[in-house]
Amino acid sequence: MAQTKPNSNSKQKPSSKTKVSFIRWDTTDEEEITKRKVRAEHANYRIENVEPTFTYFGTYRVVSVDESHYCVELRSLSENINNCSCPDFLHNQLGTCKHIEYVLLKLAKRLKQIILRMSVYKNVV
Repeated sequence: MAQTKPNSNSKQKPSSKTKVSFIRWDTTDEEEITKRKVRAEHANYRIENVEPTFTYFGTYRVVSVDESHYCVELRSLSENINNCSCPDFLHNQLGTCKHIEYVLLKLAKRLKQIILRMSVYKNVV
């Protein structure tokens, strides 16, 4: 009995095991950015300034508790033009991630402390 090859031009039905997944966009960009800011507020990272000659702008290493790290390049304190080496930043197209938001949050706290100290000394003079 001779075996016949299936016709390669014929259309085959997908098997019942074939899964089709669709990307759903249930949130706005602003909501996604807010999620990353909230994650940053609750994160426990260590920040290392790789370029300490610069006051704010430059490269920071954000190190997690398990010593994994990502590099954050800070270019702006107000615009989403910063950069991070994490997978989320590379794919989300939001211009931010929890690591960038964490660095911005910590820098804002430091700046606030500096301003408070300056105002104390201003009243002394």
